[in-house]
Amino acid sequence: METLEFILLQALGIAVFLGFYRRSGEHMLNRLILLGLVLLPLWPYLEWNWPAPATLSSWTLSDVALSKVTTSILEESGFNWNWLWILYAVPVVLLLISRIGQMLVLSKQLKQGRTSWVNGFRIVHSPAFTEPFTLGRTVCLPPDLGENEAGILAHELVHVRQSHFVDLWLTELLCIVFWFNPLMWLIRKQIHLNLEYLSDAACARQFEVDTYAQTLYAYVQSKHTALWVNSYSRFDQLKMRISMLYSTSKIKKKAYLVWVPVFAFTLGIGSCQEQDAISQGETIENTEAVVQPSYPGGMEALIQFISEHVKYPESLKAKNREGRVMVGFTIDAEGMVKNVNVKNPDQVDAEFQAEAIRVVNAMPKWSAAQNSDGKAVAAEMVLPIVFKL
Repeated sequence: METLEFILLQALGIAVFLGFYRRSGEHMLNRLILLGLVLLPLWPYLEWNWPAPATLSSWTLSDVALSKVTTSILEESGFNWNWLWILYAVPVVLLLISRIGQMLVLSKQLKQGRTSWVNGFRIVHSPAFTEPFTLGRTVCLPPDLGENEAGILAHELVHVRQSHFVDLWLTELLCIVFWFNPLMWLIRKQIHLNLEYLSDAACARQFEVDTYAQTLYAYVQSKHTALWVNSYSRFDQLKMRISMLYSTSKIKKKAYLVWVPVFAFTLGIGSCQEQDAISQGETIENTEAVVQPSYPGGMEALIQFISEHVKYPESLKAKNREGRVMVGFTIDAEGMVKNVNVKNPDQVDAEFQAEAIRVVNAMPKWSAAQNSDGKAVAAEMVLPIVFKL
């Protein structure tokens, strides 16, 4: 599945899910679902090496030798893909610097605060803290909470006991890695809000709902901070939290009957396609090809394609390393390249293997092999790519 297609399908599933999520009171289950959603962007980058059917006919092509001179000329004349990596990496670095800077500031403030312990949990009071929050397994409180401290402390201790920092840090990391995906930032916001719902629900069982709600309202006018660990400075979220405290859970079961299948569909899109690939493989069992697959334009065109797209790894070029990669792949009945793998992984450098696999995966559609009845069938190919200085 193409990454863009997956992101669009993921967006559809998330949109439907969020429509019902806002009405639901199953906060712990929501926590698991939201974590699943935030991990979904990793799916297209996972490799699934399904074994090709043993009955496929196989052909080994002639060596394609690539010299240093050829690849150097192509690298200079072609598009410099390193610029794309730079464009991607700059926001990643800036976001990392920002988060690390915030953590350093908080670490310094923690050392300056007054530390106490409540039921084995670390509590730090400091004038540097304008609002209550948790950092890992530490509760950070401003010194002037007064009569509201009991409710606020109980709320923050729920965050610590339920290890909400795991959700927050994982979400921050994935938002940095996938900063270009707006869905990640949307899910991040919902994860933050749902964790507040969890803590509020626990406190509502410990205190009177009215009393606890008044405690939350006491911080509506508090000074806003830029720290991503903060949970009190957004008035719109606070209104939703108060509303959730007083809401009933009559709708939630009906809502989940709808969105659970939707989420299952979203999560299973990739695996269903992989299963389809296996099923298609089963239909070609015991089918012998008598006409081998052919690259459009023939062997000469194939050699030209490889020569134009391959890049000699700079690190290996500097070491005067050479290698011969035996790339195996399947041309299915539609002529598409599938199941690309290296037949001699122990005999060649990993950089050569990665480059050879990348180029073979980029090959256009072939003419499929044919059996004795003239029907298109899948076949296995082996293409030796020689990196030579």
